[in-house]
Amino acid sequence: MSLRSKLFGGDPKLEAAAVSDPAHITIGAKGEHVRKIQLALTLLDDANIDLDGAYGPETAAAVLDYKKKRNIINRSYQTQADDIVGKMTIASLDREMHQRERVPRPPIRIVPKSNWVMGSQRNPTLFTLARRSGSLALNASAIGTAPRFGQINLNIEPKELRLLPGTTGLITVEDGAPGTVQVIGDPFINAPPIVHLSDGLITSVGLQVVDNRQTFRVIAGPVAGTTMIVASLAIPDPDNPPPVAIEVTVLGNILRGRIQSAPAGSLGFDTDQPINLDVAKKFARQNFKFCLRYLSFGPHQGTGDLTTKEANQILDGGLALMPVQHPRNPWWVATAALGASDGDNAVKNARSVGFSPGVNVWVDLEGPGEITAIVARHFH
Repeated sequence: MSLRSKLFGGDPKLEAAAVSDPAHITIGAKGEHVRKIQLALTLLDDANIDLDGAYGPETAAAVLDYKKKRNIINRSYQTQADDIVGKMTIASLDREMHQRERVPRPPIRIVPKSNWVMGSQRNPTLFTLARRSGSLALNASAIGTAPRFGQINLNIEPKELRLLPGTTGLITVEDGAPGTVQVIGDPFINAPPIVHLSDGLITSVGLQVVDNRQTFRVIAGPVAGTTMIVASLAIPDPDNPPPVAIEVTVLGNILRGRIQSAPAGSLGFDTDQPINLDVAKKFARQNFKFCLRYLSFGPHQGTGDLTTKEANQILDGGLALMPVQHPRNPWWVATAALGASDGDNAVKNARSVGFSPGVNVWVDLEGPGEITAIVARHFH
C-alpha cells in the first residue's frame, strides 16, 4: 500500500522502506528522504534536530524517542524500541502526517515585529539665499531636527519593509509550518533562523519553518538593494494556502535629517578639518546655523574629507550641512572633460556620504589658470 501523506507519498526511498526490510533507514543515510523524516519528527514530536538530511546520532535519538512514546516494537524479535526507521515506523509517521495535513490551514502570513522603518519623511523643499554684498548664495542643506524614520504600523501587513545598513528587524511567519522561507534576488539569506541581507551571488536559499509563528531575524548587510522574502508550505498542494511575499529594501547611507529652507541671513562657516559632535554643538551655541564640509574631486573620499559618521555628528550637533567639492591645485586648467568627471565624482561622493537627491553640491573653483568650459551635473 502506498504512503498517503503528501510529505512521504511518492518518495521512492520512503515507499521502499514501508514494504522492504533491506530498505530500512538507519544511521549514515543521507538525502531528501531523511530530511522528510526529520521534518515529520519535528512537527509531530517537537524533536529538536537539524533538518540537514543526514541521519546522524541526533536524528537516531529522535527516532528512538518517537518509537518509545508510541511503543513501536516488532515483538517477533524485539523486546524494546530501536532507532531504525522501518515498516512500522514509516507507517506510523505517514499516518500521523496524513492526519495533520487534512486539518485546514489558514493563509500564511509574514508579520513584521520590530525595528523596521518607513520611507523617507524628508521635506524636499530647496532654498537659495540671495546674493548679497558680492557673496555667493547659499543653497539647500540637510537639517538634523526632524526624525528621519518612523516605525511601521504593526497592525497591518505591508508589502514592503525597509532596513538601514547594519540594522536588524524581526519578522514572524505565521500558520506556515511546515514550510519554507526563501529570499529571491540579491541581497540573500543563509543560516537559519537568521535572514541575512547582504551582497552576494546566491539568488535563492531556503530556511525551514517548523513552528507556527516562527521568528526570524533579518540582518541588513552594508550594500543597498531590494529582495523578496517568500513564505510557502513545504508540502506542495494546490489546496494549501498560496505563498506570500514581502519586499525588503536595504537602504543606502542616508543622513538623518530633511532638506529644509533656511532663514535669510543664516550664519555659517566652511572648514577643511573634520568636525565632531562637541565642536558642532559649540558652533550651534554661538548661533551658527550651517557648516560646509568638503568632498573629494577624485572618485573616492580621501583622508580628512567628509564621512557619513562626521555628517551625522554635525547634524546631531544642531547644524545644517552642505557639501562642497575641494579645489584643485592652483593654476589648474579647467576643461569640459574635468568638469564632467569632477561633477560626476561630486555626485558619487555626496551619495556615498548619504546626501539625498535635491541637495546642492557646491564646487570650489578657486585657483584655475583659465576656464574653458563649465559642465553642470544634476544630483538626482
